[in-house]
Amino acid sequence: MSKDGKKPLAKLQARVRELEIELENESRRGRDAVAENKKLVKQQQDIRLQAEEDHRLVIDLSDQVNALQARLVSTKRQLEESEEVLGITMSKYRKTQQQLEEAERRADRMEKSSSVTHVRHSTTGAGPGSRGGQRAVSVSRETTRTVRV
Repeated sequence: MSKDGKKPLAKLQARVRELEIELENESRRGRDAVAENKKLVKQQQDIRLQAEEDHRLVIDLSDQVNALQARLVSTKRQLEESEEVLGITMSKYRKTQQQLEEAERRADRMEKSSSVTHVRHSTTGAGPGSRGGQRAVSVSRETTRTVRV
């Protein structure tokens, strides 16, 4: 080959080497892109699975919230009923307490009256077998009956 023919051949061989290097670089970038694509696809699947799990969790938590709200409503209703019963019971207690105090006042008046009568009877000759003892018993019965109501 002539000198003139070697020069263009060398140029062509250099160009072939450049193109081979460029091809190798492009092949490597292509492999890297495929690997990156696979990685991104895997991340996408993981995120989708996590989103589905989160959705199920939201549904479960929503069901729990609904159940707790129903339980709260029921408990509030029970509390209101208990407060109503407590009010009725306290009203009955106050009434019974008033009746007891009134019965005690009547019993005290009866005792005083009985002792005055007893003093009169003892001065007139009536003995311990007089009706004064029966009055004290009936006052006790009245007090007992009032407390039981």
